[in-house]
Amino acid sequence: TQSSFNPEVISNNIGIFPNPFEHDATISYTLDNADNNVTIHVENVLGQILGRYNASQSSGEYSISLKSIAPIISKGLYFIKISINQNESIHKVIYQ
Repeated sequence: TQSSFNPEVISNNIGIFPNPFEHDATISYTLDNADNNVTIHVENVLGQILGRYNASQSSGEYSISLKSIAPIISKGLYFIKISINQNESIHKVIYQ
């Protein structure tokens, strides 16, 4: 299989903080292109999608609360899949 690594993803300055978190976490990212398709999935360790966020966004800095995407989650380990113009990155977060 061919890797879909794209350095553009790194330039999006994706951050999730605090991590671990007790009440909520903030997902932040910067978009450099004028027209971007953004998808964020919150998944549990079984791969079940607990929440989705989809948007078309222009260049700029953005942030969204994790609980606004997946309001009903319990303590545990989660994976945040962020796709920007089909370049995907996966981030591990812990709700404690």
